Amino acid sequence: MNSAVASWLALRCRVQLERGQKVLNLGATGNSGPMAVQIARHLGASQFIAAGRDAQRLAKLPAHGATEIMPLGNAGPGSGLGSASHREILTEQPGLATECA
Repeated sequence: MNSAVASWLALRCRVQLERGQKVLNLGATGNSGPMAVQIARHLGASQFIAAGRDAQRLAKLPAHGATEIMPLGNAGPGSGLGSASHREILTEQPGLATECA
């Protein structure tokens, strides 16, 4: 339940995801990852890019709706992180206060 609430608050209240936007989730292999994918897609995200270090958990995320996965074992040049644009929404923002009306 906590992973669902955390994902919902991040996508609806903190960044106010709008239909058609793209989401890049750094740390998608954590406990909230699969739920964040499903909620973002439910809210109309056109693309969900899941990035994480756990290859086995990352490989399961397309079944939850992730459109692209990026392993983060080596985040240097050529890792794929350069393809993210400034218009994509980042989730997994620890420490940010969330207000939701």
